[in-house]
Amino acid sequence: ARAAAAAAAEDGIKSLAFVPWNELDARENEKILVVDTTHGTRECLTHHKMKYAPPEAVRGDTTTAMMLNAIQQRHRIMTGFTGVTVDHFDIDAFLSVFCACNPR
Repeated sequence: ARAAAAAAAEDGIKSLAFVPWNELDARENEKILVVDTTHGTRECLTHHKMKYAPPEAVRGDTTTAMMLNAIQQRHRIMTGFTGVTVDHFDIDAFLSVFCACNPR
């Protein structure tokens, strides 16, 4: 885990700030990752069915598994975002957001 954290820090994977779902529209110019749900215009990381499949390298049975894969592999989906949001909180949503906010 420490090696993955060090690698994440070296490769520019930064902690994302949590953005409440109801603030998403007001922050249209910010790059915010949507997790564990779908969204019409924002980039998403979710196990839910979408128009496009997630990258093969980060696929998982849960969004948390996908997030951990993306962090561990230092996948490009983890770069360039300033925030993360979700429209509900169950354990998968919570852990996905927690991992995005605490990738180390």
